[in-house]
Amino acid sequence: MARESAVRKPGYDFGRFEGLSDPEEETRKARILRKTIDPAKRGNIAKALVFAVLAVMLLSLPLLSEAQNTELSRQITLKEQELDELRSENVRLLTDMESKSAIKSVQTYAEEILGMGKLDKSQIEYVRTDGGSEVVIPEYEKGFFTNLYNGFLDFVEFIGG
Repeated sequence: MARESAVRKPGYDFGRFEGLSDPEEETRKARILRKTIDPAKRGNIAKALVFAVLAVMLLSLPLLSEAQNTELSRQITLKEQELDELRSENVRLLTDMESKSAIKSVQTYAEEILGMGKLDKSQIEYVRTDGGSEVVIPEYEKGFFTNLYNGFLDFVEFIGG
């Protein structure tokens, strides 16, 4: 009889748990419910993403502005350095020009390189006009080659326009 009762009576009586819910089943249902998102919540997520993107853009604008400001400041500094170099070069060239065009330099160049000298009083000729205000300088007779050369120059000028 002990055998009969073992067959008829199971070791576990599940009847006592029929009215109660299984906790594992509850968590499984909760997971399933969490995975499905309500369409209204989807709209809220999209709005949140848009606002997040806008916030990132608004926060990055000052950084971009600062980067542009830094780049422009760097360019201004480079141009100011270039301007300073050009000004110093200008001063050097002006000094060089003044030294070359000084009276003493011109006089030295004329005497040493060109072989010129100061004018003597004996080299000065005074012209005196007695009756009129017109001075006529007589032309010297030109030679054959001088006339030929002048004729050639006149011809080239005529052809050249």
